[in-house]
Amino acid sequence: KEYINNLSSNGLTIVCASINSDCVGIFGISDTIREEAKEVIDNLINAGYGVYIITGDKETATKNILETNNIHNVSIAANLSPFDKADIINKDTNTVMIGDGINDAIALTASDVGIAVKNSNNDISMESASGVLLRNDLRILLEAHNISKKTKKIIKENIFWAFSYNVIAIPLAVTGLIHPIMGAAFMSVSSILVVVNSLRIKKA
Repeated sequence: KEYINNLSSNGLTIVCASINSDCVGIFGISDTIREEAKEVIDNLINAGYGVYIITGDKETATKNILETNNIHNVSIAANLSPFDKADIINKDTNTVMIGDGINDAIALTASDVGIAVKNSNNDISMESASGVLLRNDLRILLEAHNISKKTKKIIKENIFWAFSYNVIAIPLAVTGLIHPIMGAAFMSVSSILVVVNSLRIKKA
């Protein structure tokens, strides 16, 4: 019992091995965290986002892994079933769920954006997610986030250029202050500006 308590206090999950219903061995196991996870989490927190770890593992084990890898300022919800994970996500808005296991499938569906990490055992998660990371590297999330922010900014700029034509050139052409051909030229210039501005996304 003391051995089991010692394993548990160190954040390990207890596993028993038996032969013919007789316990012949007890040992503790623990997940390993991805090498890039700390970098990704720190970047998201610095950008002002809340980061939550929702897991089916014990809270002690989860805290031990985070402390060992010097990861702080994250919220933890442990001992969860797949349905519990989905319930937590449904309580919030504008959520992004990242998962790499079958048990994450329901939560991926419940989130606003579900992202699955591709491996050989999570086909269900991949089907449930909005997107899939084909490269086994969480830093892709940071790249996708930066591209998304830049895309949103460019969309707003394109709307400005499009409305500028409608607000300025069309009334001037209708009232006769400029020649209709000039109005058409302004429309072409507006379209060119929108296309050229959109090409900036490639530099994200």
